[in-house]
Amino acid sequence: MDEVHHETAMDYLSRFRSLGRQGFLGLHSHPVLLESQRVPTTRKRLFMLKTITNEISGIAAQDLETRLNEEVLQARVIPVGKREADSPGHMIFLGRSPTNDVVILDAMVSKLHAYFCQLPGENEYQLVDMNSTNGTFVNGEKLLASVKKTLRDADELRFGPEAKLIFFGAPAFCELLTELDRGQDC
Repeated sequence: MDEVHHETAMDYLSRFRSLGRQGFLGLHSHPVLLESQRVPTTRKRLFMLKTITNEISGIAAQDLETRLNEEVLQARVIPVGKREADSPGHMIFLGRSPTNDVVILDAMVSKLHAYFCQLPGENEYQLVDMNSTNGTFVNGEKLLASVKKTLRDADELRFGPEAKLIFFGAPAFCELLTELDRGQDC
């Protein structure tokens, strides 16, 4: 399969620093997906890594936080938006096929696997499985085909058995970048 290039969280952090929060949100108003193997997630620490240091013994808290921040900065960021800005419809299609808005190159992801839709007049998104072969999961719960599931920030999404990503709305992604910025030497 061909390689799909996605920017890393570090790329977005650089842009965030130069534009500021409002400027960044003006350019990046869409939600994003982050590689979950690099982003530690539990609901109690949505935007960062503070409490995990209490859960792991034998590693200095500051060293662990630095290491986790570095992992997050290397995570690929996948924008959730229409590829063609002028394309009609409110559905953002995800799948293995290069014609999708969000392309996930994984053999276990269906060609047309799922879609996101934004609730009219709101900043909430829903995810719908399109009767995929290997399933769509939100926080470990398998979605029924064609049933809409409203997403929350830091929900872990899985498409098939291996494609694991974390969902962040644009404001929550800004909060994540703010937290990462505090952990970096400016």
